[in-house]
Amino acid sequence: MVWLIAIPSLLFIPMIGGVVAAYIWRPLDMRMGAIVLHTLWMPMIAVLGAALFFREGVVCLVIVFPLLWLSILAGAAMGRAWFQRCVVESRRTFLHLGGRRHRIERQSFRH
Repeated sequence: MVWLIAIPSLLFIPMIGGVVAAYIWRPLDMRMGAIVLHTLWMPMIAVLGAALFFREGVVCLVIVFPLLWLSILAGAAMGRAWFQRCVVESRRTFLHLGGRRHRIERQSFRH
């Protein structure tokens, strides 16, 4: 029963950290490559803190690092998509195209 609590917190808490980082980085208008590089700092600091303060072993830290980094990166990518400046225009365009497609499909059924 404990693993049901441990797995989501291991994935979702770093993901929330990535979303917060994306919100803070929003004015910088970074591309995805820069976000990938900047998200490397967060798990590095976490692993360094775990090694210094909790005396975690190297093998454990090497195993956990990619999982932390990927979940932080996923959160930062989601946050980047949520907090983009032109999201409203893209949503309008998507809805507009969706409405056109629906009309085209309705017309094709009549013939």
